[in-house]
Amino acid sequence: MKGRNRLALSLLALTAILPLGACGERGTPEDRILASFDGGVVDRDELDAHVLSLPLQERRPTDGDFASWYGEIVRRLALEEILFDEALASGITDSPEVAQRVSEAMRQTVVGACMADSAGSPAAPTEDEIEAAFAEWRPEYEQPDRRQLFHIFRRLDDETDSERAMADLLELRERTLAGESFPALAAEHSDSESRHRKGAMGWFSRGQLPTSLEEIVFALPERQPSEPVRTSTGLHMFWVESLSPAASPSLEQLRPAITGRLMSERRLEQARQLVEIEEPAGSVIPDPDDLAALLSTGDRALLILKVGDFELRLGDLQQRAAASGIRTVEAVASLIDSLRIRELLYLQCVERGSAERPQVVARLERINGEASVDVYIRERLLAEITERREEMIAFFERNLQRYSEPARLRLTRLIVPLGSDPSARMGELERARQALDGGEITFEDLARQLEGAAEDLGWKRLSELQSDSGAMAILAARLEPGEHSPPYLRGSSAELLRLEDRKEPVALPLARVEDRVAEDLLTHRGQELFAGYSEKVLAEHRFELNERLLEQLTG
Repeated sequence: MKGRNRLALSLLALTAILPLGACGERGTPEDRILASFDGGVVDRDELDAHVLSLPLQERRPTDGDFASWYGEIVRRLALEEILFDEALASGITDSPEVAQRVSEAMRQTVVGACMADSAGSPAAPTEDEIEAAFAEWRPEYEQPDRRQLFHIFRRLDDETDSERAMADLLELRERTLAGESFPALAAEHSDSESRHRKGAMGWFSRGQLPTSLEEIVFALPERQPSEPVRTSTGLHMFWVESLSPAASPSLEQLRPAITGRLMSERRLEQARQLVEIEEPAGSVIPDPDDLAALLSTGDRALLILKVGDFELRLGDLQQRAAASGIRTVEAVASLIDSLRIRELLYLQCVERGSAERPQVVARLERINGEASVDVYIRERLLAEITERREEMIAFFERNLQRYSEPARLRLTRLIVPLGSDPSARMGELERARQALDGGEITFEDLARQLEGAAEDLGWKRLSELQSDSGAMAILAARLEPGEHSPPYLRGSSAELLRLEDRKEPVALPLARVEDRVAEDLLTHRGQELFAGYSEKVLAEHRFELNERLLEQLTG
């Protein structure tokens, strides 16, 4: 409706951001209606308003095709209106997921306003800086060989005649070779839900399929059916619809991404210089040297970062890292540090009243609606992903290390009183640690000598240890079986740990982690899934584009 604040759909991991605008009411003169759909229209005023809201250099298509460019903008404006109404009707506005999005967006808004007041925008990178960054980061942007894959699937179970199923697939293969459409045959004969998409599985690059299937798919000529392939779930016949050869982007193609990355680094450095407060009491800041050990446990409940009321657990960290394409421990450490700086600056800005500025308040009024639409879209896409069973299985099988029971440690803890001279007692324990490592004395012997007690903690996850003592969790993560930790203070006692045994992460069955697999698959395939979902939504709402009027606009 006119006057309604529009929403920028900033769904995590999607690059399709819907623009700001306002959809027209019924009653708009017909000669100004650019598109109609169930529940609304898009008119020329909205298109004009959107184009004028863009930076000057972005107010024209790069290829000069104004008709297509205008048409895409109109489609996005209509889609935004439809999704806004559906999200409100779903009642999702009050969900915990929306509250989390609101909290995240509020922090970014407050920090952004505070930095604009205090430091302004950082200087744009020079051409020399862009070229140097391009040379350094270019390998990260290499585009691998990709294949658009279709398949016909026959499920095998106790009641299925496997020989008959194999014969059926061989017959379909011959029909394809004779000229029949593979997608049409998949729509009619496949047992997979992908039959609703004519067998389409999506685009795949090397490393995204189990090795046995990858060898077949990447050796398959374009638009030729494979021989039937047996897997743990049934029989598959694959078809490569089209190829996207490996490519190395040029400087001009990567210029926007590199410029944005350099600016992000400069804004982070500005934020670091603006922070004047210390970490609040109770903060948890991981030492970079401990990070690899913490990440290796796979304990999603493990608290990695805490600053004020902001908490980041390992599961959340994994999601953020995947969405940002972060793969190395060093990059994860940088991500954690940037969040630490952001939270400190947020606390500082709130204390100084930045959250009460009119423009910040106005922005915050829109956040709940934007977050509601984000979460609504995410739920719809997750529902679609769970129907893609074979794709979920393939993704799960090539990422088994992510879906494991966390590592567990069996520990013994020595607790001794500090006595009248804590420094002397800590030194005594440090010397005793060397004797313990050498097997010269036992925990029990040392406990008796120092009038303390040895306690068997049993099998524990790091997150369980952390709930008792953050120091204990960090020290335990570093130990190998038979090793002893440095002594540490806890209240009026000194403590020391011995790692008796360690159970490494154990892969979980797909049934236990389906929700996580779907979330991760959405992170990797979000843009493609959103494009397909958008087309479906517009079709369901009978979207019609007034191409005649659009052509007139370009005259």
